[in-house]
Amino acid sequence: CDCDYYSVGCCTSPWSTDTTDPFVARFSESGVAQWAVTASGMGTDNMKDIDADATGAGVWVLTQMGHVAGTSITVGSSSFASMSPHSAIAFHVDSSGTVTNAAMIYASSGDVMPHVYSIVGVSDGYYLSGDKCSPESTLTLGSQTLTSMGAYVAHYSTSTNDFDGLKEIPGSPWPELRSLVAGTGSDVLVMAKFHDPASNNFLYGNVYSGTLISFANQLVVLKLAAPPSPSPPPSP
Repeated sequence: CDCDYYSVGCCTSPWSTDTTDPFVARFSESGVAQWAVTASGMGTDNMKDIDADATGAGVWVLTQMGHVAGTSITVGSSSFASMSPHSAIAFHVDSSGTVTNAAMIYASSGDVMPHVYSIVGVSDGYYLSGDKCSPESTLTLGSQTLTSMGAYVAHYSTSTNDFDGLKEIPGSPWPELRSLVAGTGSDVLVMAKFHDPASNNFLYGNVYSGTLISFANQLVVLKLAAPPSPSPPPSP
């Protein structure tokens, strides 16, 4: 069996001793380093989460990145322009250390931090959780956008190389979605910690559609499924 393992952390950036870059490294069963990949930029960057992909050989990585105006962030062969002072980048690393499927999350205003917390690999890509902490600005996740304040879970599809679904729990204070757990197939379990008062949080789904519910000081487990595939075009 493949008994190699992965390790993540932060190291001092080559740009400045005052900034850090997140990294992911692979080690053999005996502890010999195989390779290391960094997400590097000229801001202070942090590692947030890591999870195995559907094959079990590669990993999905989630980072919280900072920007310096006029600079870019490099992840493997992908380069991201400075869209705002703060962003998040999720990417895949295969067993050989090659980076693929890198995607950025950013806000239209530099005053808004696009917080991210957890990532989990599923059969058709991954889910990640985060929040938008201000009613101002627009949060962009590929083709998906978020304008209201609140917490969210987004689904990234490896078949389209884009975010194709976004579930939001709007309101203030919004819940903490700091832990995602893979379900069956492409489903995901979301651990949501609600704060007091939480009576102004809306949950969208088959059970709580459009219903105002109070979950103050409770830990709630939500189950989400991947967006359905688009219907085929009608026959001519």
